[in-house]
Amino acid sequence: MMLTSEALFLLLTTDAGKHEPWISYRKEALRGGLLADLVVANLVEFADEKDSHVTLLPGAEDAEHPVLRYGVQALGENEPDSASNLVQSSWFDPEETIAKALADRGIITVETTKFLFFSSEQYPVSDPEPERQLRATLAEVLADTRSPSAQDVIILAILQEMSAVRTILKHETEGFGPFKLNKRLDEIRQRELADDAVTDAVRDAIQTMAAIMTSVVITPMH
Repeated sequence: MMLTSEALFLLLTTDAGKHEPWISYRKEALRGGLLADLVVANLVEFADEKDSHVTLLPGAEDAEHPVLRYGVQALGENEPDSASNLVQSSWFDPEETIAKALADRGIITVETTKFLFFSSEQYPVSDPEPERQLRATLAEVLADTRSPSAQDVIILAILQEMSAVRTILKHETEGFGPFKLNKRLDEIRQRELADDAVTDAVRDAIQTMAAIMTSVVITPMH
């Protein structure tokens, strides 16, 4: 199954491999997605305090997925920090690892362009099916014809706090006016949080990442 951070990477990258235009906070979204992945996988927890400090859990070092392993290693090599700071920390940047993981599965290709002392990477899509399925699922969730997974809710919550749902999910949100769309997004989130079957880890991931992305957009770190 695709990680939340991987799904966000695909949604925030054009088929030609460039960053989606008109979208801010891409890196913050990927970091937030990775933190959510780590929480849902029971590799870290958010301390029950105002700024949600991130703590590695016993056994986290045994994470098998390369993206989760990157997150655990990065957290282990640095001082404990709050989730809001991590989402804005340059040393907690999973983009390259996510790209490699997707490339290893044949979903994208990593292309490096060099000019003088500088280099940049693009990530053209090799296999469009995973993103097509992801978008189809999110469209059904928005239309209330499919029950959302925890991952669907987290993805939509992060995009909502970035004010990016309509831009990224242009076709999937056709027929939704601004008020109707925001109402539906809030309904999806609140229904998931109220579900007794939802684990505490998933509930923490949804609530904390939504709150953090809101604070990042309002008061970015300088």
